[in-house]
Amino acid sequence: DEGASAATRDVLYHEKEHESTAACLSHCASNYGWDLVELAKALKLDIYGSIRVVTWLRREVASKRQDLEDEALIQHLRAPFDERARPAFLEDDDYLFPYLPDDPLLPALAQELGDGDDDEEQAGASVRGGGGGSEMAALRAENERLREELQQQQELIAAAKASVLGVDDDEGDGIKDSKRDEAERRDGENDDDAGGGGGEDGGAAMKKSERSYFDSYSKIAIHQEMLSDRTRTGGYRDFLSNNPSLIKDKVVLDVGCGTGILCLFAARAGAKLVIGIDMSDIIEDAREIVRANGFEDKITLIRGKVEDVTLPVEQVDVVVSEWMGYFLLYESMMDSVVFARDKYLRPGGVCMPDKMEMFIAAIDDGPRLDFWNDVYGFDMSVMRRKVRERCLIDPMVEHYQGKQLLSAPALLKSLDCQTLTVKDLEFSAPFRVVAWRDSQCDALLSWFDTHFRGGCDQPVSFTTGPVPNLDDQTHWKQTAFYLEDGVSLKTGDAIEGVIHCHRAHRNPRHLDIVIEWAHVPGDGRPRGPTKHQTYELA
Repeated sequence: DEGASAATRDVLYHEKEHESTAACLSHCASNYGWDLVELAKALKLDIYGSIRVVTWLRREVASKRQDLEDEALIQHLRAPFDERARPAFLEDDDYLFPYLPDDPLLPALAQELGDGDDDEEQAGASVRGGGGGSEMAALRAENERLREELQQQQELIAAAKASVLGVDDDEGDGIKDSKRDEAERRDGENDDDAGGGGGEDGGAAMKKSERSYFDSYSKIAIHQEMLSDRTRTGGYRDFLSNNPSLIKDKVVLDVGCGTGILCLFAARAGAKLVIGIDMSDIIEDAREIVRANGFEDKITLIRGKVEDVTLPVEQVDVVVSEWMGYFLLYESMMDSVVFARDKYLRPGGVCMPDKMEMFIAAIDDGPRLDFWNDVYGFDMSVMRRKVRERCLIDPMVEHYQGKQLLSAPALLKSLDCQTLTVKDLEFSAPFRVVAWRDSQCDALLSWFDTHFRGGCDQPVSFTTGPVPNLDDQTHWKQTAFYLEDGVSLKTGDAIEGVIHCHRAHRNPRHLDIVIEWAHVPGDGRPRGPTKHQTYELA
């Protein structure tokens, strides 16, 4: 069964993956002394009860992981099931909403109940007091029905997204198709590589989704958007042009070179050799650009994935890459940069940018939502509700204004690109933002700052945050996570919690993000309930 063989996150450590659901359940039984399959049988769980149990476990682990040691956490998780008591949450429909999207453990636990061998069926029947065969048959039928319903819903969602994004088979051209190209790029990504990293020319063996991802970077509109981003491109130009001690007479490697703009900056700044790598067709245009500007003797461009190609040198002095995505980590291109850094960067060399900082703040997005209340004199508030419902699932990637901030930004996560590993790109991080004025908090807003520091003659930094002048904002925009029902904040009130960021199982370029949060009044009023919201950045 496909679900049974899917990578499954550990019950106690969400950052740890098992190769299959069976391996996860076996690990839980042998290492934590807790057989979830036997528990499910003893409690006579149907598929809905199984989903509620898994969701409850995931939420409790996320909220208690930092406060309890392993043994204490396991005891806490077992407590509601002592003496096979039936916990109250098994009647709470809120636990039918999974904590981890596409969690293979959800259907797999019910599948274990339905597809066990004869001994397991007899054991289940003895726990239930007889009649096990008919119950098992009913469970199998119900499980199959739910699987079919889930498949139909996924197909409907995919069709709806395609309709909203305007994705069709027409090629179109230039800037007017840039939004569709972005949609193709976001929907077509997979786990094999990023725009500048990993596989050879992409022959017949390349998956359709993989080819779609690389093809999207062949579209001129995407590169025009990035090159027109003055903050982004100007920041890289300033680093490469104003730091001769790092660049002049050095060997520079650009991972994901695109049109070759960073290669050109480095060559103009006096680099001895510049190597650019890219998998998409745009590299053929980059070769012409290099020749047109007279740098063919200094710049070598290689088509392929950095994980597979052979460089003309054994070591480089500088690895540079514009690898960042929405919410910094979308697209997972940093994997390829880490590979290049570890394989080719000489001791004492630099990987640039070398410092990344992710921030989070509370915002009021009333104007965007209230737009639908009065459209040319017509009440379209039904659309306001739909916009909010959509935003509770899919983070909103848009430009926001600084005046919308309700709090000072709080540092969420800091990354050292000189030393980080691929595992560091998945994380759980606590946060606390404190309101500096009275208002309705509609969402939590995230952005990142980029720094070129180590060994620099002139350090360079830029932000993707909500600066006042929209012309100075970047193509990365900001990422907003809308809160269920919003929160009315008074000055001094806080929203605090934990953000869990993981790669999506079905497409590691996408992100599954879970935010657990609570309203903490600043005047001594009781703390609000902890809420859990799940988002998919895809």
